[in-house]
Amino acid sequence: MKSPPFSSFMHEIYNYLKNNEPWNNLHQEMSIVIIGAGFAGASCAWWLARLGAKDVTVIEREEMPGLHASGLNAGFARRFEEDEKVAPLASEGVDFITNPPRGFVDGPIIEHKGSLLLNAPKNIIGPHHKIISKKVASKMVPPLESAQFKETLWTPTDGIVDIHKYLWAFINGAKANGVRFLTSCNIVKFNVIARAPARSNPRREIASLTLAMTGKTFEINSNIIVNASGAWLQEIATLAGSEDLLIKPFRRHLFSTPPMKEADSNWPFVWDVKNQFYFRPESGGLLLGACDEDEVRPGAPLVDPKIKELLAEKLLKYCPAISNVSIAREWCGCRTFAPDKRPVIRFDKKTKNLFWLGALGGRGMTCASSAGRMAAEMIMKRTRSW
Repeated sequence: MKSPPFSSFMHEIYNYLKNNEPWNNLHQEMSIVIIGAGFAGASCAWWLARLGAKDVTVIEREEMPGLHASGLNAGFARRFEEDEKVAPLASEGVDFITNPPRGFVDGPIIEHKGSLLLNAPKNIIGPHHKIISKKVASKMVPPLESAQFKETLWTPTDGIVDIHKYLWAFINGAKANGVRFLTSCNIVKFNVIARAPARSNPRREIASLTLAMTGKTFEINSNIIVNASGAWLQEIATLAGSEDLLIKPFRRHLFSTPPMKEADSNWPFVWDVKNQFYFRPESGGLLLGACDEDEVRPGAPLVDPKIKELLAEKLLKYCPAISNVSIAREWCGCRTFAPDKRPVIRFDKKTKNLFWLGALGGRGMTCASSAGRMAAEMIMKRTRSW
């Protein structure tokens, strides 16, 4: 699926800025504050509103939501997941994208072109997957005749998601149900304040955040803080005096080619699980990645020219039919991981007011709905853990 027309994206920005609530209209006491307006935070806000939560505010450090990983990813909706604990989250996420609730979004947000996962483990086969031969796969994507594999995992229900449309559906839906969004908002202080419990808040502590916005500071208190800050997860936790979960951001590059006559827009996306590269049709050419993973600081990482060389080496060795493609554009973003590569969705053990929602590790878009639902249900005490 192509990226949405620029005019469509600008329309969303115009509506957001037009309707965004000024910071000086906010009151000091809030029930739930979510840090981060990417897929994790926006989905959690949407689900909290759906479950009846009141007085929810999302704060975002950038001028607009989705300027980092949530707006820079390849848009793969992929059911296959080697970790058996994470697999249900991925499958539920694709189901939501495929059949969102009525009124969630106008029109489809996914093109079900399917996926071909080369050299994937055969012991993880679900009802949506099928093993097909190299001959059959090469008829779907002719360059695979040159690739190194014998069989591949075919998942017709996978596809490419319009990531901007999907993210804004969560944001607009949450705003329509009373959730406030604050942008250009940096957290400069995070304190936990003891106070006598009240009927409306049985917790004995509240979290106090000092926010820096447009040269001014503003203090808010909240019963619960949801840390959905993506690459900044551990920095926010450190500021709060919370657990050190050793969560770290890692850079990943994407490359796009000019239009290519041999590229077919109907191809499924191809991912070599063993040799770690992928490609899919995009805007008449290809979108490609080398599955690089280098630890970086949170923020907007710089492009490393060596990764383009790494991609060329992998393609030449494992899929030479597309090894000579020209690169028209390259960019990178952050994917955030805990040491065990599993998402963190739970209350902090030291700072009881802080809830972790992150370390989705490149699954943020696919698992947005399922992770957000799970977090919202735990916060609303519908479930204890996942």
